[in-house]
Amino acid sequence: MGGVAAICAYPALLDAECMPADTKQRARQILQHLQGGSPGSYNLEYVTDTVAKKVARYLEQRDNGIPSDPHCIVPCSGTASDVVSLVVDERAAQPTGVLVPVPGPPLHAAAAGLAGAVAVPYPLAEEQGWAVAGEALRQVLRQARVRCHPKPAEHGGHHPAGG
Repeated sequence: MGGVAAICAYPALLDAECMPADTKQRARQILQHLQGGSPGSYNLEYVTDTVAKKVARYLEQRDNGIPSDPHCIVPCSGTASDVVSLVVDERAAQPTGVLVPVPGPPLHAAAAGLAGAVAVPYPLAEEQGWAVAGEALRQVLRQARVRCHPKPAEHGGHHPAGG
């Protein structure tokens, strides 16, 4: 992936013999979708259209055919507080609750606080491959609704298990 990024940043590398053919081909595919043929130009359409469609296809394959709508995918830099701020509704009567997996990165809980939300931890079932424990999640949601309006955070690919 580093070679693809290098070529996209400096397209003259398409002519470099040191770059593998498959890397050059992947970079060409990306560059043809970029306005101005460069990632340095304004490319919001590429991010919101091409990237979102590819992410949706990947999610559908990963999740065994469960549909994924590219219009519901918001590509961003991945900064946790920025991602959390997408779900925070500052006009709501209750603060937004962000579901945070446990175990999971402590950054999610911290980002929720920085964005003005409440972290709502929920357990992952180790004995089930770190899947979401369905009944435990429902209980956490019932308890959280008393103090906030819970919404999911980046779930890291966890899938409900049972219940």
